[in-house]
Amino acid sequence: MDYTPRLATALLACAALTPLAALAQDAPASPPPEAVRRMEHVLGRWESTWEWVDAEGTVVYVEHGTETGRWALEGRLLELTTEIEGRDGPSKGWMFWNAPAERFQLVSVGWDGDLWILSGGLEEYVIASEPKAMPDGKTLQIRFTHGEAGPDTLTAVMEMRGSSEEPWTVRVRQTMVRSS
Repeated sequence: MDYTPRLATALLACAALTPLAALAQDAPASPPPEAVRRMEHVLGRWESTWEWVDAEGTVVYVEHGTETGRWALEGRLLELTTEIEGRDGPSKGWMFWNAPAERFQLVSVGWDGDLWILSGGLEEYVIASEPKAMPDGKTLQIRFTHGEAGPDTLTAVMEMRGSSEEPWTVRVRQTMVRSS
């Protein structure tokens, strides 16, 4: 028996009903004011310095570049572009407030195509990934702790660990200064 006509009819019905189901859903709640304030703080262009450190905290090399934040969806979705001197291209990130989870979500795609998904709450300036399988078979988890946040400055520390049993190790110290 040829199921092609039935399959086509079912697919057309799904395609027709999907927009109607979307219209029937309630509009998502607006992010809390503190979440919007944090995203607004990142808007604009920033000169950035990344200090890569070894296990003892000694700077092993320094990179310079820019970070640019702009609204992709006003007040809801922040698009981040990172350009580092000497890299083949920019990295992109999209940050938003996930209302059901009551957490920030950050989806980041590196200049090399590497994908990271991080999340963090309002209680502190920390956003972390789940453990991620790496090409060598090991796992890696990263977290960013944001510190000093003046009107035209921002600092962050990126830490890494191989598993949830291992301690976090500082790998990058970032300093951002807003461009004029």
